[in-house]
Amino acid sequence: MCQYTSMAVAAKSSEERSLSFSEKELKRYKLVAQFQDLLESASKGRTLSKTELDARRTLDVEGYFSLMLFTLFNPVIDSMRGACAASTLESVEQACGSSRVSLGSFSEAQSVFDPELLEEVIRTLAADQPELIADARLGKLSNDIKLFDGSLIPALPRMAWALWQDDNNRAAKLHLKQSLGTGAVEGVVMTIGNGNEREAALKMLKAGDLGVFDRGYAAKYGFINEVTERGASLVARIRNNPIYEVVTTHVLDEDARQAGVISDEDVLLGQNKIAVRMVVVKVADKCLVLVTDRKNLSADLIALIYRYRWQVELFFKWIKCILGCRHLLAHSPRGVAIQVYLALIAAMLLTRITGKRPSKRQMEMLQFYILGQCSLKELEAVLALKKARK
Repeated sequence: MCQYTSMAVAAKSSEERSLSFSEKELKRYKLVAQFQDLLESASKGRTLSKTELDARRTLDVEGYFSLMLFTLFNPVIDSMRGACAASTLESVEQACGSSRVSLGSFSEAQSVFDPELLEEVIRTLAADQPELIADARLGKLSNDIKLFDGSLIPALPRMAWALWQDDNNRAAKLHLKQSLGTGAVEGVVMTIGNGNEREAALKMLKAGDLGVFDRGYAAKYGFINEVTERGASLVARIRNNPIYEVVTTHVLDEDARQAGVISDEDVLLGQNKIAVRMVVVKVADKCLVLVTDRKNLSADLIALIYRYRWQVELFFKWIKCILGCRHLLAHSPRGVAIQVYLALIAAMLLTRITGKRPSKRQMEMLQFYILGQCSLKELEAVLALKKARK
C-alpha cells in the first residue's frame, strides 16, 4: 500500500468510528449557545474598555460575536447588510442575545471589541477535540506533531492596510499552527498578505513541538537554528540543490525504500554549516529534500510526517469553501481577525460535537437542520453518527 493511500485509510478509519451526540447539542442555534458559554468563561476577570462601557451602546461583545458566528452557520447570509437584516428576526435575536443591529453599529463594533478574547476560546476548544488522525506508525508522536502554514484571505481594493501584490490585489494572511492528531488549532496569527511567515511561526512555536514546515519557511537556513533554540524540533522541506557537506551516510532499510527515500545523510548545510539530517524522498516524478534535527526517527517516518503536512492545507480549503470565509463581513484588520477566529471556532465546535470535519454535503445538511428543514434522524443518516442516549 502506498504512503498516501495508507494515510487516507488511517484518516478514514478514524472518521468512521462510532461517535455520538445529543439532540440538545445540535438543536437550532445550540452551537451559538455553546460558543456563548465559552465566551463567558473567557471573559471572566476581563476589564471592559471605556468604549465598551459607553451607555449608548446597545450591541455588546457577546451579541456582536454571536451574530458573526451565526452567519457562518447560515447559508443565506453573505454580507454585513444580510447579518443586520437577520438580526431583526425574533428567533435570531433570542439566539444571539442582541436586539436589532443597525448597519452603523455592526460596522463600528469591529473597532471596539478585541479579537484576543476569541483566542482564549480557541485555546479552550483546542484542548477538547476528538482524534481525527489515527495512524499506528506515528503512535504517541502524533500529539507532538504540529503543522504550520499560512493562507491568503482576499481583501477588497479599499482595504489599504492589506498589503500584498499591488493596489488591485490585496489580502490578509492567516498563519496557523495545527495539531496533527486532533486537527485542533493551537496557534493563530493574522498579518497583512506579505507578512513574514517565519516570524509568525516562531510566535506560535513551543518547546517540545515537532513542527512540520513547507519549503518557504526554511528558505533561510537560519530558521532551523531558531526552531531548535526554542526547544522544539522540525521536519522541513528545503529547496532542491542545496549547498551542503556530507558528514555521515546512513544505510537505507526496506521500509525506507518502500517510502520512497533515496538518501539519508547527516550534513553541514549552507555557508554557515548548520548540522542537520537530510532525507531525500522521491514522490511521483519529483524529489523532496527534507531536513530535521531528529536523529532518533527512522527515515520512512520522517517521510511520513512530512506527507501529513497536506492536512493543514485541506483545513484551509475547508474553512474557506465549507464555512464560507470567502465573504468578509468586516474590512478592518481587527474585523477580519474576528471573522477568521470565529470561523476557526465554528470548525472546532462542529468537530467537537460530530467527531469529524463535515464534508460539503454534510455541512449543507447541518445548515438545513439549523434552518429547521432537516430532521435529526435525517442528519444522523448523513453524518453516519449515533444519537446519544439520555
